[in-house]
Amino acid sequence: MIRHIALLLGASLLPISAAQAETVTSPDGRIKVTLDADGEGIPYYEVARDGVPVITKSNLGFNFTDADPMRRNFEVVSFREEAHQSSWEQPWGERQWVQDFHNELAVTFRQRDTSAREITVRMRVFDDGMGFRIEFPESASQPVYRIADELTEFNIAGDGTAWSIPAGDWNRYEYLYQKTPVSALSTVHTPVTMVMDNGLHLSFHEAALVDYSGMWLKRMDGTRLRALLSPSPRGPKVIREGAFTTPWRTIQIASNPKGLFESNIILNLNEPNKLGDVSWFTPHKYIGIWWEMHLDAATWGIGAQDEAVTRVRRDRAQQEEAEHRQRHGARRSEPGLAEQGKEGFEHGGGLLPCLLRLHLRDAHLDLRIEEVGVRHLHFRRQMRAETGAEAAHFLRLFGEGGIGLQLGVEGGAFSVGHLAVEPADEIVVFRGWFHKRL
Repeated sequence: MIRHIALLLGASLLPISAAQAETVTSPDGRIKVTLDADGEGIPYYEVARDGVPVITKSNLGFNFTDADPMRRNFEVVSFREEAHQSSWEQPWGERQWVQDFHNELAVTFRQRDTSAREITVRMRVFDDGMGFRIEFPESASQPVYRIADELTEFNIAGDGTAWSIPAGDWNRYEYLYQKTPVSALSTVHTPVTMVMDNGLHLSFHEAALVDYSGMWLKRMDGTRLRALLSPSPRGPKVIREGAFTTPWRTIQIASNPKGLFESNIILNLNEPNKLGDVSWFTPHKYIGIWWEMHLDAATWGIGAQDEAVTRVRRDRAQQEEAEHRQRHGARRSEPGLAEQGKEGFEHGGGLLPCLLRLHLRDAHLDLRIEEVGVRHLHFRRQMRAETGAEAAHFLRLFGEGGIGLQLGVEGGAFSVGHLAVEPADEIVVFRGWFHKRL
């Protein structure tokens, strides 16, 4: 059960004629965000910390596939300010109670033309950064929004060092992070983390990504980045009918890495739990050697040309895994430490192009389950395989015969080759359509 304790400190809704400036500060006063429209009517924002610019003038806007852009000719028609303090309880996570202290500014912009389209930019400023989103109302002039591009900018004040992975390449999110100057970034996934030349630490990401395209960041020039929405086969990158909001665009700001790591901004901006009672869910801790493969110390592959190196790597990896599990065997009674993951347990398993040979009948040639100390540690085993999006192949495996036939169920247990698996265990096949529990 999630409990909330909240205090609304103050709110106001004012027409622009009553406004002095569209600014909002963090609760501790160190971060200041300005939101306005320039002489061309282009909405923009700026961020400063302790009076030092962090984000200089950064434009906001949208291009559509079937309508005029929302880019300029806007005016501010109203704004709303609010201060918020609350604490809420996580059903599980790194900490039980999360504090949500922020100040909010919501500014409504209207285009000065016959369409009179409106957007509201909502800024929430915390002591360790800020988040903003753009809210679209129902519109008779544009009942369906077909977004071609989001023009949100992050014009970073000065250069620094960035850690990022490339966006749009074939391996998606599974690249190793690269260290480059901010001014040398290309197109990258979020989160992208930076240390500026003045020592300030920044991290750019998003929260509450629901029914919307994921955000990449593309460097336009210098240290000016722009949101680039991930593509869609439909043409428009986002199609929404009626009122909706974009995800929150988040900027974490800290003096050191610890401040970024301990930030709750993304947790606080994500939607609250909508499942209700989640006491049925049991969080587990994972012990395994997954990253051995990414460090080129182990491999799933098997074949004539690489059989020797495969065996050497797997021997070393499984030896280290056995020692690791034996060292941590005494922790078996620790809450949540109940599951042991096994990767690449089946012959033909692993990454493409191996997946089309996967049949779940024979164990991997190098798998020696007794050597990893599973039975005497009494771990519950989870056998995991990836589908690599080859849904048709796995439909054949799990089709008419069923997984029981494929695995040869006998007397309530089943086997994968010479590997016996107890009924309490499970095989999980994911990155496709299946999660089969036996």
